Amino acid sequence: MNEFAIAIVAIVGGLGFATFLFWNFFNLIKMWINRKSGNSIPDNIDPKFLAALSKFKKDTERRITNLETIISDLETQSIQVHKTASNTHKIELESDANIPKQAQEDGSKLRNMLNE
Repeated sequence: MNEFAIAIVAIVGGLGFATFLFWNFFNLIKMWINRKSGNSIPDNIDPKFLAALSKFKKDTERRITNLETIISDLETQSIQVHKTASNTHKIELESDANIPKQAQEDGSKLRNMLNE
C-alpha cells in the first residue's frame, strides 16, 4: 500500500510539473506571436497608467513646442540685431601714408573701377 501511495504522489507531482512547463512554454509562444504581430500591449496594464502616460506625452509635446517658439523668437531677434549692427558699420580706409606707392596706384585703379 505504501508503494502505491508513493507512485500516485509521483504521478500527480509529475503531471503538475509537466502542466506547469507546458503552460509557460505556450505563454512564451503566445507572447512571441503577439510581439511579431505588433500587438505588444499586454492586457494586464492598468488603464489609469495608459491615461497618465498619454497625458505626460501631450504635456511634453506642448512644452517642446513652447520651447521651439521661444528659441525661434530669440533667433529672429538676434538676426535683426546683427542686421542693424552690420548696417551701422563702415569700412575704414587705411591712411595713404601706410600704403606703399605701388599699392596706392593699384588701389586707385580699383577705386576707379568701383566708381564706374
